[in-house]
Amino acid sequence: MIPKFCKVTFWILIFLYTGHLSAQVAAVNFTVHVPSGKENDKGVYIAGSFNYWHAGDSLYRMHKVSDGVYSITLPLFDKMEYKYKYTAGNWDRVEIAVNDSNISNRRFYAENGKSITDTVMKWKQPQPAGKSNNPKLEIVAAKKDSLLARLQPKLDVMLQQLRLYVENLLQENPSAGKHRRLDKQTIRIIGNAYTQVTGLL
Repeated sequence: MIPKFCKVTFWILIFLYTGHLSAQVAAVNFTVHVPSGKENDKGVYIAGSFNYWHAGDSLYRMHKVSDGVYSITLPLFDKMEYKYKYTAGNWDRVEIAVNDSNISNRRFYAENGKSITDTVMKWKQPQPAGKSNNPKLEIVAAKKDSLLARLQPKLDVMLQQLRLYVENLLQENPSAGKHRRLDKQTIRIIGNAYTQVTGLL
């Protein structure tokens, strides 16, 4: 089961990676007006399809321009569509509508030199601490950061494997032996990562 899943995942990564080899990079600037308040003390972040929806990624922390105004410029693939939202560091502090309802993801097409200005009407307020109806979900939530920390080195290794795979693929005469070796190594890496994550849970 795992080898088949690994191969599918690996081919998807190759498709995405090779599809962007010739893509041009576009610098897109975002400026956002946010409500004043202590929610902003830990920073204002942009999260979206360009960073795997990490709500509090330090690389996507916006710079304070003035009180309630934040900005950041992101390098993105030109002409690609992206979706995003603003957060105050995590999904418990994501932007919402004035009536406290969730809002749809914002979206745009990247274009070099493009400037986007948004307004956050309200931040979601975290629920009061209390006992969860689902103890297992509580365990998963409590270990989220540990899980991400465990996975990050494996993701870095998988990206390196992908680079080696693509380099071999782009050779005039790709090595079938190297292809098979990289397949086996990557299947082992993904299997180990899966075991580590499930073991932690």
